[in-house]
Amino acid sequence: MNDWIVAPAPPAVKCQASHPAGAVEHASALQRRGQELRDALFPLDKADGPSTVLSSAEDRHKLEQLLGMDRGIVADLQTGLTILGPLLASATAAFLSP
Repeated sequence: MNDWIVAPAPPAVKCQASHPAGAVEHASALQRRGQELRDALFPLDKADGPSTVLSSAEDRHKLEQLLGMDRGIVADLQTGLTILGPLLASATAAFLSP
């Protein structure tokens, strides 16, 4: 049966929403859980032959992409800055214009 569905929750991560380190802790906890799920669903050590290894590796890669595990925290921060940069600039211009 699907034992990974009823697996115990990861240890609680201290929430520090106002502190950037809290976001990094959350991201690393999610990354770890994603890796555990990937390893449980598509184990490479139980593959019989080369074709099975390749198939499992492709499935693992697809799952990583779906869960966003192929991106790091730096890429997410860059995306956030790309979105917030123009927004902050226009808000500043609106407040400073006479």
